Amino acid sequence: MKKRVLMAVLMLLALITAACGSTYNEGKKNLPASDSEKVSSENKKENDEENKEEAKTEESEKEAAVPAVTVNNAKRYLEDLPILTEDILTLNKISYNFISTNPELFPATTKEAVAKVKKLTDKKVTSKHLNKNVEPYLEKIINFTGDVIQIEEHKLDDGTPVTTIILDDMDFNAIYALGYQTTDILEGDFIDIWGLPLGQFQYDNIDGGTTLAQVIATSYIE
Repeated sequence: MKKRVLMAVLMLLALITAACGSTYNEGKKNLPASDSEKVSSENKKENDEENKEEAKTEESEKEAAVPAVTVNNAKRYLEDLPILTEDILTLNKISYNFISTNPELFPATTKEAVAKVKKLTDKKVTSKHLNKNVEPYLEKIINFTGDVIQIEEHKLDDGTPVTTIILDDMDFNAIYALGYQTTDILEGDFIDIWGLPLGQFQYDNIDGGTTLAQVIATSYIE
């Protein structure tokens, strides 16, 4: 009798052990193939996005490290000034050297260049000084304020924009500004303009007479 009871107990323990093992294995089952692939795809997508963001950051850092290209317009002024003034005015060597040495100021297109233009400005000099004798001021940045009487814009063969402005300044003198840039300025606008004196020339006005104008290489307009 005892032997039968013992055998029954052993069989019961075996059944319990088998059942526990089956439950454990069920808990350890792998995810279905479709769910596993979905998780893998999501992880890959996140990694791709992170890589793209890192690439953009690196590209931005590279662009920031590359300085802006400065074009030296000294040669253009040398070639174009006689044409635009009907061979009355040629570029003085002093003016040429100043433009060539400070190409970032003609025109000034960055905050640093604009700050330098205003720092170099000789506020004591007016168009009256230039009318008397321009030679002492061929290496000075001068500021003029007044109404735009005429403005024209076109492009050179290489695509470089050229803008000419005739300004009636506060002393009722004409300023002829020549610059290699585009601008939103229109005829009749009241502006401040900074530039380098290049000399003077006469042009025919609408009244049938002639007007004496001081020519400047445009640096900055606001």
